[in-house]
Amino acid sequence: MNDQSVQNNEQGAAVVKAKTYKPFALYMLLLPFMASSGFLAGKEIAQGEYNSQKMEKISKQVRVVKLKVDVPPAVVLTEAVVMPAQKADVVFEEVDIFANRAIGDEVTSLKSIVGKKTKYGLNKGQVLVQRDLE
Repeated sequence: MNDQSVQNNEQGAAVVKAKTYKPFALYMLLLPFMASSGFLAGKEIAQGEYNSQKMEKISKQVRVVKLKVDVPPAVVLTEAVVMPAQKADVVFEEVDIFANRAIGDEVTSLKSIVGKKTKYGLNKGQVLVQRDLE
């Protein structure tokens, strides 16, 4: 019997004693399991971090120009129209939208549309895009 030794006690009954493994041998036996579970857990943590960074990119906000009133076609957008002195005359406003909702052609600042002309009639609440201007 390799792993067990037999001893007789005082009454004559056989007592089987199992050999005890040394702590180092037990550690060496468990080391591959601990390393692989640590690797898999680390992989899951890394994937979670990657997903959170991906969501941060999606949830970033970009500034776009939105109309506050209807604008007829063929109107030249002068500085007085785009950036009026009085709050009551405001036609355009800059607002923030989520980057995943942007199509990429939006006008991003009021200064960039000064001097341009509208091709079509523009509706209240519409996000202004470059193809709407000449």
